[in-house]
Amino acid sequence: MIYVDKKFHTVLFFLFFIFLCLNLLNPLYAEPSYRYAGDKNNVQLGIYPGLQIVDKRQNVYGFRFNFPIAENSTMIGVDMGGASRNTDYFYGLGLNLLGIVNDKNAEGVSLNCIFSFTGKNFHGFTFAGLFNKVFHRITGVQASIISSWTEQVSGAQFSLVNYCEDLNGVQIGILNFNNNGTIPFTVLFNYDNNLKSK
Repeated sequence: MIYVDKKFHTVLFFLFFIFLCLNLLNPLYAEPSYRYAGDKNNVQLGIYPGLQIVDKRQNVYGFRFNFPIAENSTMIGVDMGGASRNTDYFYGLGLNLLGIVNDKNAEGVSLNCIFSFTGKNFHGFTFAGLFNKVFHRITGVQASIISSWTEQVSGAQFSLVNYCEDLNGVQIGILNFNNNGTIPFTVLFNYDNNLKSK
């Protein structure tokens, strides 16, 4: 009988999870719902928006490493490092120690230790350690340890404090605010189906 260490199973599971995420979110396998124009670059290494390989006004299709920060117009692929900013669109897997700022729309999985801000809509799963704000609509899951805020939820919010104007799904947290809901304030759990089509 062959004995396999628990650490080996953990590493194997982690590698499988990364492989699965990369294949599901790879632009070669799934065409994003938004069309792009402009220059395309496969790799971005950034220290600061003015000190990076690819100009911040250009797009990156592939891998971006932020040490500590990088900025581009559109990012499609894997985004890792300290913090990042996308002035147009993000589609892919984001793993940042500080956080991410998406000026417009984002799709995919975004995991951040401190903050996550999306200017318009987020489709997918977004997590921030302290504060997670989507300025218009989240379709999917929005999670944070301290607070999750958005105008419209179509899916779920998980946080100590959850806030939205319109909810079509669930909120799980200590305090849950749904301003236009049947019950505008609940403790621990909230469900509603009052999403306005805006």
